[in-house]
Amino acid sequence: MEQTWWLPFLASLCAAMVTITGIVAIRRYEDWALRNASYFACFAAGVLVSVSFLHIVPRALALSPGAPIFILVGYLFMHLFNRFITAFVCDRC
Repeated sequence: MEQTWWLPFLASLCAAMVTITGIVAIRRYEDWALRNASYFACFAAGVLVSVSFLHIVPRALALSPGAPIFILVGYLFMHLFNRFITAFVCDRC
């Protein structure tokens, strides 16, 4: 029987160590973290979007010939929705 649980265990241990390091750094340098919180949020959002695109786009292209149009329309909708929210709803404009 293969012991395939070691790789996920090591990956989760690595993720836990990175998370703990980040929490300690944020606690130690709180002023710097508060000044740069928006950059952290943008980085996290960018990573999530990039990973999802790298995983989903090739599969979508293989399943449907109209996938590029749907991807473009979805991107443009989210971009314009973000601009609308920023321009008309944002309190700090």
